[in-house]
Amino acid sequence: MTWWYFRKLFRNADSPEALLSRDLEDTAMSATFSTEVGSVGCPLCSSMEQACCLAEAERALKKCLRCGVYILEPRPLDAKLRSYFSDDYIENFLGLSRFGRNRDNVLSRVARAIQKTRKSGRILDIGCAGAYFLNAFFSKSQWRMEGVELSRFAAEQASESGIKVHVGDIQSANYTAHQFDVVTILDAIYYFSDPRRDLMLIREILEPDGVLAIETPLAQARIWRNQGWVARMFRTSRTILHHDDLLLYDLNSISYLLNESGFEVTKIVPCPGNRQQRLLLDALYSSFFYIAYVLWMLSFKRLMIAPRFLTLASPKAIPIANRH
Repeated sequence: MTWWYFRKLFRNADSPEALLSRDLEDTAMSATFSTEVGSVGCPLCSSMEQACCLAEAERALKKCLRCGVYILEPRPLDAKLRSYFSDDYIENFLGLSRFGRNRDNVLSRVARAIQKTRKSGRILDIGCAGAYFLNAFFSKSQWRMEGVELSRFAAEQASESGIKVHVGDIQSANYTAHQFDVVTILDAIYYFSDPRRDLMLIREILEPDGVLAIETPLAQARIWRNQGWVARMFRTSRTILHHDDLLLYDLNSISYLLNESGFEVTKIVPCPGNRQQRLLLDALYSSFFYIAYVLWMLSFKRLMIAPRFLTLASPKAIPIANRH
């Protein structure tokens, strides 16, 4: 019965009826961006073959039929994105608290996975917010920690905690080649408007044996969470079109992106959802994650239904003929 249920879940995940509202913990940007002109091709593979999953008058959710990424169209212009994240996304300590202890269950797993490969070194957290992750899970005596953050308020708080922070995006940071041993992108990759461009730059600033860690929600789990009785349980009311994600990933699309950007996936780790304020809801979250983890192991790490997942990757070796 359980196996049949999950097969039905994923078979119906792309239907318009399945695509209701997303996540209560995110801030909606639809009013800000609803009239911007989006891109034509897929931002990962440039394919024009896309299936429309859900549409309203001004926005649509599409799935690329080549690489599998979900695309929210039309996408905002880069300048407007930067302005929003710099000034409006995190304005005060209440907004900053969303990136703190309520994510401990996720962040602790990310930190353990990284520290199994590196005990010390130079780490860069892209989208570091107030640098909670770095300060809570890494020792300053063993790690040289830096961050990149668009929000001026969050970057100021991170700097006051002793973390060196570049205010802006990765493209404006001007890091040198092989500057870091570890780069992390936690709960932020879905905001990257040109992820291939950014990951190719990250590949350059990583050591040849460095580690890239990307933690993100699982597209299918996020869609499933917001349909039918599950959506009613979470008291969601807005459609997924009214939220701020640009792209949603699953294992296939994140692997495709990394491969095309010069990385090789080395490990994938299921992760739980963020802590919920309601105790019953939090218990349900925890129970679902453990079921998802068991299915992941029983399926020989092929069936992923966890709320989130972590992908570890390393730069591909450059063929001698292509070295300069």
